[in-house]
Amino acid sequence: MKVVFTILLFVIFFNTQNSAQWIPQNSETTERFLSNYFIDENTGWSAGNNGIIVKTTNGGDIWFSQSINISDNIHSIFFVDSLNGWIALYGFVPERHGSVMHTTDGGKSWLTQLSINGATFHSIYFTDKENGWVVGSSGVTFKTTNGGQSWIDITPTIYWLFSICFLDNQVGWISGGLFGEILKTTNGGWTWFSQSTPTNDRIMSVFFLDSNHGWAVGWGGRIMKTTDGGTNWQLVPSGVVEELRNVRFTDLNNGWIVGLGGIILHSIDGGNSWNIQNSNTSSSLFGLSFVNDVTGWVSGENGIILKTNNGGVPVELVSFSAVQSGHEVQLSWITATEINNQGFEIERKSATDDNWTKLGFVEGNGTTTQMHHYSFLDNISSIIFKDVISYRLKQVDFDGSYEYSKVVEVKVNQPEGYSLQQNFPNPFNPTTKIRFTIPETGFTTLKVFDVLGNEVSTLWEEETSPGIYEVDFNGANLSSGIYYYKLQSGSYVEVKKMILMK
Repeated sequence: MKVVFTILLFVIFFNTQNSAQWIPQNSETTERFLSNYFIDENTGWSAGNNGIIVKTTNGGDIWFSQSINISDNIHSIFFVDSLNGWIALYGFVPERHGSVMHTTDGGKSWLTQLSINGATFHSIYFTDKENGWVVGSSGVTFKTTNGGQSWIDITPTIYWLFSICFLDNQVGWISGGLFGEILKTTNGGWTWFSQSTPTNDRIMSVFFLDSNHGWAVGWGGRIMKTTDGGTNWQLVPSGVVEELRNVRFTDLNNGWIVGLGGIILHSIDGGNSWNIQNSNTSSSLFGLSFVNDVTGWVSGENGIILKTNNGGVPVELVSFSAVQSGHEVQLSWITATEINNQGFEIERKSATDDNWTKLGFVEGNGTTTQMHHYSFLDNISSIIFKDVISYRLKQVDFDGSYEYSKVVEVKVNQPEGYSLQQNFPNPFNPTTKIRFTIPETGFTTLKVFDVLGNEVSTLWEEETSPGIYEVDFNGANLSSGIYYYKLQSGSYVEVKKMILMK
């Protein structure tokens, strides 16, 4: 009887390192972009050094310049709709200073709302047209409740702050410092309390999707995540050492990070693991904006803007299933699209294994927009029943880059009875395989005898857990002829004949 144990999701993405998935757009400038923001799939802005702002209304096919009439650097840009937006700026001439500017016409014109000396602004965030916050150097933090007409100083720390994120008008977080500092407020920023983090590295970006799930990134390739609103933060391996500058999630599974040296990381499991996507650039990336789980933009040095329409992933897996039939598991998966796909390595790990084992390779279909069906048959004779088997696919590009799918877990079914199968091959010379099934734990022996009843080999003799087992018998030192192999476990006894033919 065949039983379908697991069907893993109905849309799964391999986030492989394929340059075609992040497409360069012409920004018409070589200035460094430090921030970008999109309100939908068509309308967005990118801003940066020397007061540069470019806007698109067609998803980035065409970008056009907008002027703020000053040459300060724009570190952060934020819009609440197609008309109302704010920018946080910094400059050093004639002295260090920061300012906030506001537009009510989609960026055609900008007016200064806040200006200070001795500090710079780094990040701005609004929850609606009225309520917003801005943070910067030396811990400066300001709040507005009237769309920026007036700003109130609510500075909570002396350390530099680089990022701010609010869920609503009350709950928010800021990050920065020299020692992994993250602060949280539950009353709109009037008071802040420090959250303990497992790093002393500077935190450059913090992002929360809801009141529990948040992520933070920073120097040294540091990534942290929390599932309890920041009460507890845990480090997550990033696989990189470059400084990470921005993090965003579109749901509880899909997230992206950008950083220095053209780094783009992607997670499909809520930030537990991260994989490199090929940006095809060494220019540092700072801006990051996604409007859904497939459409996003990144921006950075040298006027670079990159766009993806598929989350940066070239292989879309629409189903992945595992079907057990006796001592075998049938793996089946279907792709909706493929780009530069050489194929799939199939990997397995049981509950008793420390490492993944490569089982085989199935060739892909290169680049295609047609649906393709794949399958692989796995022999699980050595797996203990009641054990959990994990499978994953390693999708490999023609350039050697690769990425893993999510893991499918299969709980192997308990065998219904004892059995001793005919050896294969038979006749044999000089080796053959013998497979047997044990349904309950017990002391088990498997022995080989000649036609006179003399024992010539003991193949198995130990306490045995339920499962399907396979052993090799080598008759190289025996003469040609008929031999018998006998399985005994508890009260069960079975004997079969085999022929050694040299």
